[in-house]
Amino acid sequence: MDTLLITNSIESSKTYICQLLQTVWDTEIIKDNRKNKKDFLKESEYFKIIDSKEKYNALDMSFIPEIIFIVPELNWSNDDVNEGYDIARDLITKKYKSDFIQILFLSVLERATLKDVSDVRNKSFVEAFPHACLLDSKLGIQFSYYSEIHYKLIKHLAISDEGRLQKIGHEMNSVKANILRETREIGLNRTDLITNLEELSLFQQWTGIRITEEIEKAKNATANKQLVSVSKTTENIIDEISLNISSKGVINEMQARDKFKYKVFIFEDDKEYRKFFSETFSNFYTEVYPDKNDSFPVNTTTKDFTISEAEDIIKTTGKRFNIFLLDLLYKDDAGNWLNFNGLDLYRLVKSVNPYAVRLIITSLPRGIVAKLAEVITSDTEKPNIDQVYTKKYGFDYLKDTIIESIERINEECKVKEESKSMWMPFPIKGIFGGQMIPTLLFELFYHNSGEYHIMVNRALGFYDYFLREQSLKANTFWNGELISPRQKNKISSEEFLKRLPIILTYRLLALQFFSKTDNKIIIPISTWREILNNISNLRPDDFTKDFNTKLGMHVERNVSKKLTTQITYQIQAKNLFPHEIEFIRSIKFNYEDFFTNNSLNEEQSSLFKEFIIKGGMILYESWNELLLDYNPYKGYENLIENEAKVINIDNEILNYKNFIGFLRSIFANFNIDPDGFRLIISDIISSNVQEIFESDDLIYDLYDDLLGVLKSNSSISKER
Repeated sequence: MDTLLITNSIESSKTYICQLLQTVWDTEIIKDNRKNKKDFLKESEYFKIIDSKEKYNALDMSFIPEIIFIVPELNWSNDDVNEGYDIARDLITKKYKSDFIQILFLSVLERATLKDVSDVRNKSFVEAFPHACLLDSKLGIQFSYYSEIHYKLIKHLAISDEGRLQKIGHEMNSVKANILRETREIGLNRTDLITNLEELSLFQQWTGIRITEEIEKAKNATANKQLVSVSKTTENIIDEISLNISSKGVINEMQARDKFKYKVFIFEDDKEYRKFFSETFSNFYTEVYPDKNDSFPVNTTTKDFTISEAEDIIKTTGKRFNIFLLDLLYKDDAGNWLNFNGLDLYRLVKSVNPYAVRLIITSLPRGIVAKLAEVITSDTEKPNIDQVYTKKYGFDYLKDTIIESIERINEECKVKEESKSMWMPFPIKGIFGGQMIPTLLFELFYHNSGEYHIMVNRALGFYDYFLREQSLKANTFWNGELISPRQKNKISSEEFLKRLPIILTYRLLALQFFSKTDNKIIIPISTWREILNNISNLRPDDFTKDFNTKLGMHVERNVSKKLTTQITYQIQAKNLFPHEIEFIRSIKFNYEDFFTNNSLNEEQSSLFKEFIIKGGMILYESWNELLLDYNPYKGYENLIENEAKVINIDNEILNYKNFIGFLRSIFANFNIDPDGFRLIISDIISSNVQEIFESDDLIYDLYDDLLGVLKSNSSISKER
């Protein structure tokens, strides 16, 4: 009988197992004299020992064993049990995919313990294949365990995607019956349900239901009736996944409308792996570069991808992408190391686009990379094991790892997007909270400001037209259709931008009710209904919901205590666009007269000067992007660049209008250098500064905006 032993390199362990196999075989030939004597104490033409990854990779595939003994704790690359099961998967699906082989796992751990400590994707191996504990005195190893038909059933139900899903569906029939009949106590039912849900989590990407949430519901259940709801949801999950997995267990191509709108860039120097990552991530995301033609976008054109240009690519286009895959080590065509590595790029991406998700690709084990990062970099933010993809175990393992990580990546993207919108001067509620809308607005606001101003002017034009005509229906260019909240994660960038001037017009029509006296925006329902009648066919059942979801405004519905028939909406003036802030202030003040009749007092002037001087290089390098029509650093460039900072600011600059413009521009452009601006502001603002700001309503409002930005960052709050 041709036999293969896959074990760790510990000599005493190998010797013990070989002696064990010899004893078992000698016993078998006594029972069956048709069997020949064999020597299992050393390798031969019928017995091979694999005790390292190198030997495994060099395995002679002409040798087809009838039985394979595998030690899960191989310790080739790590010290867990999953490596042995991963090797078993490779043997079954790749090396011996058309052959019938017996497999027995040998371990010093009990089978129940192996099931507990193995990954979800490997628990099926513990359940389906025979195991023997080497510490069991009653050990009964055999050289035959199951029939060929049973092996085929194992391959289908325990390994293939479609089969595993069928198995879970089969098991859920019993689980559901036990829960409904309450024939078992809650603890056992809960365990069975959670076990099936955990295995279903491998298929999370093919269902919109969050499986982790259902697992938590099951864990918190204290009665069988609470498990009934979870079991019904589990059946829905199985049905939904079944629709998205083909009969061969291969992912169906997701329709473009179903893909996540995050943008992915892959920095991998191996073309074969670059193509693999591109194809795999393209199953889930709308834009993945380099694309199938190995090209990536540069403005409106494309060019061939060249890994030596990685740093320049990140610097010039890095803000456009949400997810970066970074190989750990890069080589040129001659095999020589390039002068940067994945950790360099990891840091560079953070500086260029702090809102991006960064992932590392490597041929090393994941744990080693995480430890390596600890040793060679002092950065506070380093890649951890969850952020590392290893090529060590081949394409199938890598693909499974990626699929399992998509939900986590999307969650991280969502958190990053929310963090981005925290610093942006635009709405974040309703339609503006869509999956990619903050990124779209960020690009529009900071990189396509001309297009943004065109949209604003269109909205202001519609608004002026309405004031003249009291209707917009006769305007040839007006389309009053708003975006349905259901479309916020599906709408294309082009369609959103096309509708944005319409949304901005509705918002201006609401903001016009700003009161000069009590700083509130209150709209009577009858008035807003009349406006809607004259601009669209919108007939909402819940105006509050439409304000919040379709317009992204913070609105509360109020019913008058004195007159219950009088319903009003109160809008909170927050998360507004810059032009909307100007719009409200234009209602409250006549700007030219206001600026002319106001001047900075001595304390305010000193504070303004302190901002400019202490801002130093940070403000100096960002000044042009603030779009202010004066420059306090003009003529002092050499001093600033040499950090001498001894500059004399012209008193004409230190006027009221410039100070207001400076504060407003800092707030609006906070993302130019958020860490730098936080440092300046937190360094200057102190308890006595609030009194200086409070002496003027307009300055105080802007100070309050800045303080809100600071307080939303915990690290700065603690420093202050």
